[in-house]
Parts: sequence; structure tokens; C-alpha cells
Amino acid sequence: MLICIIATTASCTKNENAIAAIEDEFVTVSLSLGGELRETQTPMTSESRTNDEKNDLYGIQIRDNRNSDGWYAWGIFDDLTNITVDLSTSRIYSIEITCIPNGKNLVYNYGDETNVCYDIPLNTFGWSKTTYNKFNYTSSEYLYALSWTQVYVKWENGKYTPLPRATDHGRHNAIDFYHGILSNYTPQEGGKLVVDMKRHVCALEFIAKAVEGYNYDKILLQLDSENVLSCAPKPFYITKQDDGTYSKIDLPLIMMNDLGEEDTMTISIGTDERPEEIFHGEITLKRLVKHTFEFDAIPAEDKINNGVEINKESTEFTNENTEL
Repeated sequence: MLICIIATTASCTKNENAIAAIEDEFVTVSLSLGGELRETQTPMTSESRTNDEKNDLYGIQIRDNRNSDGWYAWGIFDDLTNITVDLSTSRIYSIEITCIPNGKNLVYNYGDETNVCYDIPLNTFGWSKTTYNKFNYTSSEYLYALSWTQVYVKWENGKYTPLPRATDHGRHNAIDFYHGILSNYTPQEGGKLVVDMKRHVCALEFIAKAVEGYNYDKILLQLDSENVLSCAPKPFYITKQDDGTYSKIDLPLIMMNDLGEEDTMTISIGTDERPEEIFHGEITLKRLVKHTFEFDAIPAEDKINNGVEINKESTEFTNENTEL
């Protein structure tokens, strides 16, 4: 989906709250998203698409690169069909966008359905309320946390529920996260603009293999990372089933710790009494890849390779296996 620019002339007072207004012409820019988040694709969760309820959230921050403060306009959007912003043709801008699919049901809202005030990563410096689908032209308020791969929510009774700020929060499993930046953009009449988005998630699967002579009824799996916080029952346990095989731990959507292509996570596999008995070490996670970690249920000292085969199988991410 391309972004079109609609050029209209206006005086510098078109937005009286715009920072450092100068004598110049403005163009009204209509924004849309590209890259790994396109309208022609279906990366959003099925829940966010149901009945066109517009549950997806987009935080957009625009900076004026020539101004000492830099902050120009910000807004929270749930509709991409008609996003427009007024930009001066004599200035250079940067546009940063974060998208949280199904965000209305995930990110804590301190406001109400009309006047919203979302928590990280969609909060302003002064926790200002706003209405959806409009830009606020100001340098005193801005969305400072759009690049933080954190979503403040709570997992409770089998579903996500709003999270009081004073309790447990942080990076969570099973939340999608898109981010994009367009730097050094100078508006021009008749120009076109695309903000390319990247999806900063991966997936994990842990499979234990039974070994004759060793009997673990329950295997403890600990993930020493902020990637997985309170999104699922903790600690994770792999249990032995009636047929002698072990259950799997499947984490279909893990948010990366930063906006890079790779991430690391320290894992420990063992028992409640000896948490590192089977394996302890660091693994590498790659963006948009599902990693399968298969290991023998045997103490590390009894197996030279520590009883784990890292990255035995890695598959490219698909939308089908990551829907909530």
C-alpha cells in the first residue's frame, strides 16, 4: 500500500501549535505503511480483524529535524484509511511508527473509550489523553517510547487484562510488534512517501526426548530473559505423558528484546531441585524465525553435548502459526 501526498498551500499559521512556525508553505501528507505491514497482507491477529472492530493501535510521532526540540506532532490511530498531517516544505522530518495488533485489548488504557491514554510503548512524556485518528501539534508532549519493545499488559484467568502500573509488567509472549522509521523526509508537492515497518518477533518450541534408564516425570524450563515475563504460567514444565513421551512447550510469538535482527536468551533445563541439571546456556534467536530446541532428558554430566541440540530446526515465520 503506497502513501500518497496531497499538496495544498497554507500559511504558516495553519497549525498555530506547530513548533517554531516559519513563513512557508505547507503540504497535507497522507500516510500509509509498507514493508512487512501491508493492507494487502494479513499479519494482524484474527481477533483484531473480527467484525472490523479496529482493535489495532498505531502510535505515530513526527519530529522536525531542524528544530532544537524536534517534537512536532503525535497521535494514536486505530484507522489507517485517512491519516493526514500538515508539514512545512522548508523543513526536514522524521516519522516513527509503532503498531500493536489487537492493541486495544492488550495495552493498558488509563483513559476511556473516547479519550485514551495508553501505557508503554504508546504513552506520551506527560501521559496526555487524546482522541483517536488525529495529530496533536505540540513540542511539549511526544511519544518517547515507540522504539521500546515493551507492551504493558497483564495475563490473568487465561486472557489478557489491563495492568495497573504498580504491578508486574514488561515484555510479553504472544504479542505482535511492528516498528518503522522514515528519516530525513522533505515534503514536496506531488511526492510519495512510504514508512516501511518491520515485525520484531520470533517463536520458540522445546521438545524433550525420553532416554532409557532416565526418568523425569517433570522437567523444569526457565527462560532467563525479559522476552517472557507474565504471559504464561511460570515456571514452564515439560511433563511425561502416559505413552512415555513428553509434552511440548510452544511459545508461538516472542517479542524481541530490541529492534535488531538477532537476540539472545539464557535457558536452564532441569528439575526443581537442580534447575540446570540437563542444560544451562545461551541461545540465539533470529527475527521472524521459529526455533525448535530438541534435547535428551538426561543429566548434562552423562552426555558430552550437554543433552541439547541447539537450533536443530529453524523455520521461517508465517502468519498462520502466530495468530492469537
